[in-house]
Amino acid sequence: MAPQSLLYLYKMTQQDLINLISKEFNLPKAESERIIKFIEGKILQELTSGNRLYFTNLGSFKKVLHPPRKYRNLHTNKIETLPARYEIHFKTSAPLLKKLNKQPPPSQQLKRLKPPEKKKPKRKITLRKLIKLFTP
Repeated sequence: MAPQSLLYLYKMTQQDLINLISKEFNLPKAESERIIKFIEGKILQELTSGNRLYFTNLGSFKKVLHPPRKYRNLHTNKIETLPARYEIHFKTSAPLLKKLNKQPPPSQQLKRLKPPEKKKPKRKITLRKLIKLFTP
């Protein structure tokens, strides 16, 4: 798992969350995994039944229907239809946004993550090429 000071640089995985819960509450990892699966199942059950979920100081989940649409298949150049599908939208609560925006952005540490700039190789100029450049 990532160090606490650099946690924003990494994605937290489900396994990381299971490990945190098992350490914090002194539970076996299998039990904390069951808890996570239970929560996921309940969220999915509520969303499939058409309900909106709201967690105080966290945010709300809502199921949104995207209607079918037409698109062009670039390989066959035929117009096809994409079927209707559902997506889950999450809206962050105001208290959580306020807490998040109180922290300064980590601009100093993000600079280290940029890949190093590629230096252009130096051109080797031989004496013969130099003479050709300056002779008419």
